[in-house]
Amino acid sequence: MSPEKIETEIKIIGITGLIGSGKSTVAKFIKEMNYPLISSDEVAKELMSSNSELINEIKANFGEDILVNNSLDSKKLSELVFGENKDAKKNREKLNSLVHPRVMDENMKRVEQFVLEGEHTIFIESALIFELGLDSGYDYIICVDADIEICLQRASERLGISKEKIQSRMNTQFSAQEKKKLSDFVIDNSGSFEKTRQATEFILELLDSLPAKKFI
Repeated sequence: MSPEKIETEIKIIGITGLIGSGKSTVAKFIKEMNYPLISSDEVAKELMSSNSELINEIKANFGEDILVNNSLDSKKLSELVFGENKDAKKNREKLNSLVHPRVMDENMKRVEQFVLEGEHTIFIESALIFELGLDSGYDYIICVDADIEICLQRASERLGISKEKIQSRMNTQFSAQEKKKLSDFVIDNSGSFEKTRQATEFILELLDSLPAKKFI
């Protein structure tokens, strides 16, 4: 397939939102509707558990004790990058610089594979689209939104940490208002699964009729 045809026929759609907003729920509905979807979070987890070069670089930057039984200690790593320590921001930036370029490369490999398989609309779920300045690489972006208290409660229950710690993590990212303003579509996931599914289906119908972006 020529570059010209890829530019006009292939649409890359981003899914973003706050922690606990329900990005994974929307992603699940999209997959159930037989659209290809890539989860940047899942890709990052895979790389951090299997990519020996990345693991060694993380160990070199954060110390030998970041490993438990030759695997990264995710709880300890989270404390280093999201905790109350004075180096948290620096640690987070360093970890991002090691992990995210590899995630982007792997995402593009998967996009190319989907294109070879004949897919025309591909979704990528990523919490940090705007924070990493990646928004220009998407044809359209969907922001999944929910009331802040709902986000805090969901994330706290899922991760098993306090709402205060969840709020601290949120504070390292763009606010919900900023994400919504920068996105093309917003799905409110504060209500029932059925309402979220209906909103997702409506946006997918719109996306099917919209043109791909003319990337320069």
